[in-house]
Amino acid sequence: QYIIEAHRVAFTQFRLSSHGLKIETWRWSRLPRENRLCQGGSVQTEFHVLFQCNESEGIRTQFPDCFTQRSLNGFLDHGNIHEIVRIIFNVLRLF
Repeated sequence: QYIIEAHRVAFTQFRLSSHGLKIETWRWSRLPRENRLCQGGSVQTEFHVLFQCNESEGIRTQFPDCFTQRSLNGFLDHGNIHEIVRIIFNVLRLF
C-alpha cells in the first residue's frame, strides 16, 4: 500500500533525529537538555510528544491501538506502519 511522500519524509526525519523538536534543534546551540522545553514545561523529547504532551492528546485518542505499548520501540513496532507514519507526521506538524 502507498505511503504519502510527506508522511514518509516526516517518519524518516523522526527516525534520524532530523526533526524540529527542541530536543534536537537546541542541541546544536548547546542548550542544556533540561532547558529544551515544550510549552507545558517538560523536556520536548520524541517520547514526550508522542506519549505525554497535552498538545498531541487528540492524536493519541484518534489512534488508541497504536499507543498500547508505552515505549518508542513498542510504538514503532506496531503492526500498521501506515498509521505510525501518519501519527508521526501529525505530531511533528504540531511542533
